Amino acid sequence: MLKQFGWLYTILPSIKLELQSLLNNNDRRMPMKKLKNEKELIKKAIAEGVKYGESRGVVEFEATDSANEKIEYIYRLLVHDKVIQPIPEATISQQTMRHKLAIWASKIK
Repeated sequence: MLKQFGWLYTILPSIKLELQSLLNNNDRRMPMKKLKNEKELIKKAIAEGVKYGESRGVVEFEATDSANEKIEYIYRLLVHDKVIQPIPEATISQQTMRHKLAIWASKIK
């Protein structure tokens, strides 16, 4: 039986190396799917996230808080509460958090 699949054992190491290089190389990441109205969804996500955080009593946002600070706090709060699935720490950025919150806002009624 092993002789029938001998060719498989010769290519497995090269497949493993290719997969590792794909996973480790951030330049080859799959691009995020563009949302048509992402800007509006971000505004909605911030508004809903502020309501969510303040209704839980865990945060009180101020007018001087920047949008980037709000986005990061809302993202981390939603991940902590297991409302959304976290992004791997290696690929997390302001852009990916915005995109994730926009997707979350598109699912809110």
